[in-house]
Amino acid sequence: MRPEIISPSNFEPIFSNKFFIDTNVWLYLIFPNHSNINKKITGQYSNLYANILSKKCLIETSIIQISEIVNLILQLEFKEFKKKNSFYGDFKQFRNSENSKLALQNAQILVNTITKTSTIRSGNLTPEEILNISNNIEKADFNDLCFAKHCSKENAILVTHDFDFNALDSKFKIVSANEKYL
Repeated sequence: MRPEIISPSNFEPIFSNKFFIDTNVWLYLIFPNHSNINKKITGQYSNLYANILSKKCLIETSIIQISEIVNLILQLEFKEFKKKNSFYGDFKQFRNSENSKLALQNAQILVNTITKTSTIRSGNLTPEEILNISNNIEKADFNDLCFAKHCSKENAILVTHDFDFNALDSKFKIVSANEKYL
């Protein structure tokens, strides 16, 4: 049983829908300069997000996603800093340096934006479900498996551009502009 895939251009949210917006889409929405995705696709996610907000739909997130977002922003800023400054130190040196302040500020902006429009859900996975997820990490990233399980349990619609979810045997809906799905 594969997830049901819907294009953002063919999807009209209704008030009773619940959404989980994947980290890659949050990045496209808030920091598109960190992405090499084209503006047409970013626009599809922006329009969908505006529709979700206008319909006052519930958007959920988790502490796992918040952690993923902070780490992603720091890693992206670190790579960019290394390129621009011929920095040969490691991530920990960068993280503890004065130069990481912009990265931390960007991470805070992203987290603050997400938490203003989302409800943080935590602890909805049982120990057995977590063990099952860890036993299936060959199918997808651990965090993605947690997000998929959350969406399946909570009847939430996942908004993602990540094609890894295609490999999962879960029943939930995905809204994606990724042409590999469509």
